[in-house]
This record gives sequence, C-alpha cells and structure tokens, in this order.
Amino acid sequence: MSRWPSSTDLYEWVLEHGLDAVGIAPMEPSQRADALRQWVACGYHADMAWFATRIEDRLNPARRYPDVQSWLVAAASYYTEVPPAAIWQDPRRGRLARYTWGPDYHAILRDRLGRVAERIRQLAGLTERPRVAVDTMPILERELAELAGLGFIGRNALLIHTAMGSWVHLGAIGLPWRAEPLGPARIVPEGCGLCRRCRDACPTGAIVADRIVDARRCIAWMTVECAGAIPSPYRRSTQRWLVGCDLCQECCPWNLPPRVRVGRAPWLAFDPELHAPKLTEALSWSETEFAQRYAGTVVARVGWRRWIRNTIVAASAQFNDPEIRTAVVRHSDSPDPLIREHVRWFESLGTADEPAG
Repeated sequence: MSRWPSSTDLYEWVLEHGLDAVGIAPMEPSQRADALRQWVACGYHADMAWFATRIEDRLNPARRYPDVQSWLVAAASYYTEVPPAAIWQDPRRGRLARYTWGPDYHAILRDRLGRVAERIRQLAGLTERPRVAVDTMPILERELAELAGLGFIGRNALLIHTAMGSWVHLGAIGLPWRAEPLGPARIVPEGCGLCRRCRDACPTGAIVADRIVDARRCIAWMTVECAGAIPSPYRRSTQRWLVGCDLCQECCPWNLPPRVRVGRAPWLAFDPELHAPKLTEALSWSETEFAQRYAGTVVARVGWRRWIRNTIVAASAQFNDPEIRTAVVRHSDSPDPLIREHVRWFESLGTADEPAG
C-alpha cells in the first residue's frame, strides 16, 4: 500500500546512501529577501546573471515549484586532511580548493540523493521521482539548510555545521507533502560570536559585511566564474589559487580539528600533481592534457583558457623566477587575446609600468 515515507525513514535513507546530515525545511518564502535583493542591487553578484534573473523564484520557490510542500536537505562533508606543508606552502606550486580534489560533487550528490528520491517514489507510488537539486534549481540551499537545522550561516556567508564546519556540500529533494521536522531546530544563534578571522584572512576584502560577500572581489569567483580578465587590482592578491579559494574556511575555528570530522563516505583525496601542481608544469599543459587530467572533476568546468589565465596570475608571486617567467612568456603569442593580456601584465611586473594593485 502506498504511503508517504516517515521523517525517520528519510533520515535513515539519507545516511544509508553516504550523506552525513539531514533535515527537513518547510516550503516558505526566504527570510532574507530584502538583503538578497540589495545584494544584487549593489552588483555583488558580479557577472552571475543567472542568479539575478531568477531571484524572485529563489526568494519564493513556491512560484516555480507549486507541487513541493517541504524540502529534504542533506549535507555531505568534503573535509580532508591538510596537505603536507612542504607541498602546500611551496611558492612555486599553485593551489586548488579542497572541493576540487576528486570527482565532481554534483555527480556524487545527485547519485546519492537520486537513490533516496527513487525510494520515495516507490514507497509513495509516484509516477515520477521527486526533484533532486544540487546547484541545479533556483533555490537558496544554505538558507534551506539553516531552516532544516543543519547549522548556521556564518560571517563568510557559508553554512557552518557544528560537526563538519563549512566543509559541506548541500543537496535537496522537493517533497510533495508536508513532512514533519526531524526534531527541534538546531540553529546555533550567533555562532561566529566576535570572531572575524574569515574577514581578516581574505586578501581582497571580499567579505564586505557580515554574511555579505562581494563576488567581484572573491578569489573563488575570479578563478571559476569570471569569464573575462581577472580584475587587475586583485591579481597580486590571489595567493597562488588556481581554482577556487579556501582562505576564509581554513582559518575558521569551526573547521579545524579536533572539532571537524571526515564524512562517512569520503570521495576526495589530495594528489599533489593535480591539486598543487608546479606552476611551470601547469603552464605547459595543452588543452588536451588539461582535459585528460581533470576529466570528471569540477576543474574541467573551468576550461583550459581560464586555467592558463589563472596560472599566469598565480605565477605573479614568483615573477622574478627565471623558469616561471619563461613558462609564462611562452604564451605571449597565444591566439587568445585574454591570455595575451595577462602575459603582458605579468611581463610588466617589477617595472615602472606595473599596473596599480
């Protein structure tokens, strides 16, 4: 006989399929609507027009998903051990943010949540399985996770879980019934207290106010989302990050051992040649070699063109190193004007013509 799964069923299924935390949030309008509209009005979303054009759907998802009555929200930890200092601190190597160290998390979470959604479909006798969202629906996953009791939104605008820190990926399943909450809310009020480590650690000042990030200054946006030139005032501040940035997470007390723990089904592992490559080697890879090395990862989404652009900028910290300089200058005759522009900027470093910043 068909029936809706109980909240206990959902909790157990999510954990069985390798996720680390689960909660249920009601379908209701955003409690931060005014702040998010102001965030867009200030241009803090940079060139991410996809966010601005569907903002009203994000703020009131019932407009777009009238069949959804509540959300099953799940979190998967992507915390891994800190890389060896001799490699991670090597100034001649680049850095990739932790979430890139393995298969694309979109595929991992979609698979795990998809299996949960299929169990829901079978038990409830639905003709189609409920929608699964992993950065693929205009919803506010972090706010939903907070409403579901999975943590609190910290000063750096990331969701912070009290046992996994902000090293979490989020996914959601739209439930066509009003599911009961999984116990009392576990929100941590003022979880950051007076701590300002994340704001102080950001070299570009991207965290402009509590829980407000100006994407135009964010190294993660510059290296992943930005399609054009990396803004020149911030190039010398990227600190060798090639894809993404973990600076505001690495310093967070919630993210440090022994408080933080590894997830129940980890899928990431540090590979020094992929995740802290030597800058000279990273600059030498052809488009085919880059695609082969990062196939099936989120790095592949960045593409070779941005990879070379990012690596040139990261190499600026060592612009006097002859080998690194030679590796950069090899791209001076690139057919791509974006790459040529960054090479010219690199060559100007240390001269009277060096751009400001």
